[in-house]
Amino acid sequence: MRLTVSRLQWFPLLLISWLMLAAVLPVQAQETTENDGWQCDFTVYGYLPQIYGHLNYDIPDSGDTITVDPSTLLDNLDMTFMTSFELRKNRWSVIADLMYVKEKGEQDNSVTVPWDDGEFVDVGAELQLDMWITSLYGAYEVSKTDRATFGVLAGARRISMDADLALDIDGPLPTTLPTDRFSRSAVMFDGVVGIRGRLGTKDKWYIPYHIDIGTGSSTFTWQGMTGIGYNWHWGGVIAAYRYLYFDEGDQYLIEDMALGGGAVGVHFNW
Repeated sequence: MRLTVSRLQWFPLLLISWLMLAAVLPVQAQETTENDGWQCDFTVYGYLPQIYGHLNYDIPDSGDTITVDPSTLLDNLDMTFMTSFELRKNRWSVIADLMYVKEKGEQDNSVTVPWDDGEFVDVGAELQLDMWITSLYGAYEVSKTDRATFGVLAGARRISMDADLALDIDGPLPTTLPTDRFSRSAVMFDGVVGIRGRLGTKDKWYIPYHIDIGTGSSTFTWQGMTGIGYNWHWGGVIAAYRYLYFDEGDQYLIEDMALGGGAVGVHFNW
């Protein structure tokens, strides 16, 4: 893996791990009463992610590859949308999660391409990225007390991406480049398992946590989320940090990539 993850980017994983340990520690409180009816929770988020990683564009008939780091190019968040829906009965839940991110940006001397003399030169580039991330989980609440919940989950995640790259070359194209525009798409399916829960179940303030890991089309993928929320009788608000990483390997469009950023959401329950 070529993606270098800073200590700050690992912070959500460490924090969620601590929350998990806190949730499963023995407590004196009694188990809360089960609710036998169906319960629903719908959340809409505003999400501001940063994107890190490497995208590979193969140059036809040359054997060369243009590698792009989105973090050097994407500076304009055109559109983002994130929502989740949870259907619960007793300790069982079905959770659907949808995220859409569209970004674009350009910068001078940002990618390296082969030239006619066998050398490689830096040229400007423009990148546009459209990404859909859909997750579906089944979850079981293992423990529920007055101060915390702890559950397990299993499911699948689908990631689809369209990545359009336009090179800004001053002058005619070299013979090593048949075009100055490259478009590639990728679709990945991964199976995932994980944990979820919250601290502060009886108070209006609470701390949610979620972490999952998996594999499939990705060599390895993991996701983490934590934050702080406040509840009213109709629903509530939540401020969170969400981080998603996936690694597909050197021979694919998405060599490795991560999305991380803050989210603010409003949820409704009935």
